[in-house]
Amino acid sequence: EILSIPRATINVHASLLPRHRGASPVQWAILQGDTMTGVTTMLTDKGIDTGDMLLKAECPITQEDTTESLLSKLSEIGAALLLETLEKWDSITPVKQDETQATYDPMPQKNMGAIDFHQSAEQIERQVRAFKCYLHTAGDVLYKIAKVGVLGDSSKAAGTVVQADPKKGIVIATATKDLAILKIQAPGKKEMDAKAYLLGNTVAVDCDYTRAFK
Repeated sequence: EILSIPRATINVHASLLPRHRGASPVQWAILQGDTMTGVTTMLTDKGIDTGDMLLKAECPITQEDTTESLLSKLSEIGAALLLETLEKWDSITPVKQDETQATYDPMPQKNMGAIDFHQSAEQIERQVRAFKCYLHTAGDVLYKIAKVGVLGDSSKAAGTVVQADPKKGIVIATATKDLAILKIQAPGKKEMDAKAYLLGNTVAVDCDYTRAFK
């Protein structure tokens, strides 16, 4: 009944529909390794982001993009696209979405931020850029991880601390490659560079990360 009141109800969605329907398209685009996303203006219907499409605008996803930075870019693009949609309203022909290409992304849950070093380094790197990530150490101590970097092939078991030095940082092995922890936040502390963290804290080398942080 509400949808029938106005001439049309326009939604501005932060993905190139029909890919990434749902409430968290930006996070999932990063997590799934997409290199391109964008904004779609669409007609609202009873479904979740299933309405006919009006206009689209693309936005590349860089290797440095996080959810925050990508949302900022897409908000600018979305505002401009909405104005363009309104200006061209009388000449736009709505296009139905291809249901065979549709994907739906659920709302992020807290456990999606838990880092599992048995995954690939590339997957973890995308996870950290997409979500607020963390790792648990002994005694259920939680460390937030804000930035990581992918290094060379791992020579040790996944989860093993390969390196922890104030000059070189913290490196942990994954299922594929070593992963450098670049920004870390200890419980009750501010976020800092891993090298700065090691100036006043100890991380044991050659043992599982759950027991390495002192």
